[in-house]
Amino acid sequence: MEPMPWDRDAPFVVGNVVRPARRARKPQTGDLAVRFPYPYGAAEYFAPAALVTQPDPDVSSFLLRDARDPHLLVCAVAPDPEDNARYRVTDARHRELGHIHRTPAHKRTIQHTWWIRQSGHPDIVAGYAWAKGTSKDVASRGVSSVGRIVGGVVESAIFGPGDGGSGSTKQNTVTWRADDEVVMTSGYLEGVRAYRPATAWLDRRLAFALAVLRQG
Repeated sequence: MEPMPWDRDAPFVVGNVVRPARRARKPQTGDLAVRFPYPYGAAEYFAPAALVTQPDPDVSSFLLRDARDPHLLVCAVAPDPEDNARYRVTDARHRELGHIHRTPAHKRTIQHTWWIRQSGHPDIVAGYAWAKGTSKDVASRGVSSVGRIVGGVVESAIFGPGDGGSGSTKQNTVTWRADDEVVMTSGYLEGVRAYRPATAWLDRRLAFALAVLRQG
């Protein structure tokens, strides 16, 4: 399958699934990558856009390279040496794009594990359906509201213990907000976890970084 440009304004997934399993058909897989849904006939495919590699399997550090030309770096994700709950995201010229933060364990029953800080904008955070308040509240006390999926691309997400929730497997959607503005949503498409950026100002590379860390 031909690679796609990574800067498309479209839902994306992170994984190795090229064609999802269906009935007796096994899934078709490829390299770990940021992928975009690509309908072909009656089937749904996931075309690669940014190849994901982990130089050291013992370190949560990742390189995302343009699938059309793997010599071109899209961004790098690396732990911040000053804060082990924060990951620095940089571009091909080592310029800082922002940070991905991991929520402290004691707040994960009300706030999603991963959130984004992009310069010039409020913190981009997600809470669970029963939590109240805006993303500003979440940043200060770990509380936020969860909205419905944008655009109807994905319908539900399963929160398990690995996502930092309470251990429930109830199906829901995750919605990241900057104050009251919906910035990104996450759910499942063809059995694969998918993300839909909802604002033009969100740097897609930060969205990719969050998804890669969540996948890892």
